[in-house]
Amino acid sequence: GEEKRKKREQYQYQYQQNRRDYAQAKRDEAALRSKDKMYPASVLKDLGEAQKFRHRQEWKDLSATNKDRRQKVYAEYRGRIKKGAESCARGICRAAV
Repeated sequence: GEEKRKKREQYQYQYQQNRRDYAQAKRDEAALRSKDKMYPASVLKDLGEAQKFRHRQEWKDLSATNKDRRQKVYAEYRGRIKKGAESCARGICRAAV
């Protein structure tokens, strides 16, 4: 029994080390592939990241311009509502302002 246990442990450790070596080799290979510009996955990854950055910037720019437009609209209607409320307070109410 003791002999079998020792052999089993020996093979188990040997298997674990082989597995670690294999996993490390795969990680190294993946790192090299991701740096290679000709590899299709790298190209797609770079394009995807560039698109994300571009879209994020476009939304920021759009948000900024729309904020100005929105503030102008709010200011105009705020003035109309205020004018209508003052007219109503003086007794000159209209259905649509």
